[in-house]
Order: sequence, then C-alpha cells, then structure tokens
Amino acid sequence: MSFPINIPGVNGEEFSTYTDKRHPFGTLMHFLDGRAFRFCQMGATLGARGKLYQASLPVTNHVGLAVAAAATAGAKTVSVTQGATASTLDQYKDGYLFIEDVDGESFAYPIKSHPVVGAAGGTLVVTLETGYPIEIALTTSSIASLVKSKWDSILITPATTLTTQLVGVPIVAIAASSYGWVQTSGPAGVLTAGVVVIGNPAVAPTGVGGAVGPATIAVVAKEHFVGLTMRVGGDTNYSLIDLHL
Repeated sequence: MSFPINIPGVNGEEFSTYTDKRHPFGTLMHFLDGRAFRFCQMGATLGARGKLYQASLPVTNHVGLAVAAAATAGAKTVSVTQGATASTLDQYKDGYLFIEDVDGESFAYPIKSHPVVGAAGGTLVVTLETGYPIEIALTTSSIASLVKSKWDSILITPATTLTTQLVGVPIVAIAASSYGWVQTSGPAGVLTAGVVVIGNPAVAPTGVGGAVGPATIAVVAKEHFVGLTMRVGGDTNYSLIDLHL
C-alpha cells in the first residue's frame, strides 16, 4: 500500500530526516497542539528550515501523452507514449496518471509503479494502485499526463511568481534529495519579508524566495494565503505563522 496515511505525532519526530523513504509521500503526522506535517522528499538543493516550499515542476515531455494501447474498464495497467525525456524507475510512484482529454477524461489514477524508459518516444507501462482500475475505457485517442505527488522533490518558493502549489515549511534543514517533514498547519517560524501584522494574513510570494509577507491589495491576485500571523519578527527575520496549507 503506497497511499499516504495518518500517524500520531511523536515528540521530536518532526525534526527527523532520512536518506531512505520511510513513508508514502504525503503521509500526515499530526500533534495534539494542532501542528501537522507531511512526509516529503527534498529536491536537488539543500532544504532550508523556516522557509516556504512548493511542489516540483512537471516534466514537459511527460504531460499531454498519447495512450499507446486501448485499456478496457477494469484494466490495472495503462501504456503511454513517453516524450523525449527519459523516466526513472518509479519516478511517479505515489503520483497520478491523469486522463485529461477524450475517452476516460477527468480521472486521476494513483500510480503504484512503473519501469525505466530511457528512449525518446518509448512506451511506458504504468501499473495503477490496487483498488483503482480504469473506470472508463481508454482508447488511443485518450490523452494522459504523469503527475508527481506534490510532496515529491519539493522546491523553495520563487521570489516573484509561484510556479506550482504550496506544500509547507521544513522546520529543520533537509539534505538535497533526502526525506523528512514539512509543516502544513499550526504555529511555525517562517522567514518574513516586509512587516506582517498580528492576526492578519501572511502570503507568498513576497519578492524574497521562501519568505512570507503582508497581503497587498494591489497584487492580491498573485498572492497565495499561507496562514495568520501570531508573532511579528520583522523584515528579514522570522515570524510565528499559524499555517493553513
């Protein structure tokens, strides 16, 4: 079973990091004080504590793919024609095969496993998670995309425009490509750009990568709500934010 699970928080576990994958991506660890964390893998750069992170970017040649062979309702595998970027073993495990157009469209199927396909235009056979067979038959006209778990290979938020969804704040440094926890709710110290106000929203982006700041009506359409301010630390310092991610 590779689905995220809920586990009770054990004091200090939120500071733990690993070189191996101890839980499915997105596993929820919750504490009695309202703090919650998700299990994740850091991207290719050292993860900094107290900074805001987002999901990884999609691989251009792994989206908008043709279904290589028809798959009947009830099928447990789906073949897609991969673009000109190689896939690694189980690169999309804990992620989704999303049928975005034509026959079978709108379904997102959890991925259990898939092999390596190194050749451009090769056929990638995706095995779906147990209990999630194809609901509506796919044809070779169907269009599918491979979507990683949002907790897989996370990235620090850009300074100006977010490029994917927010995922949380590590409270300890996580080595590049290593595993650990990002906080998604409850009080957390977060790098601050600008002057936030107690009780008011903290948002991103702010002009500083990984930072939260005060909401600005002039650019509100580009801002994403992160949480409410509990304690103001000041510009370039760390404020205590009640996260709501």
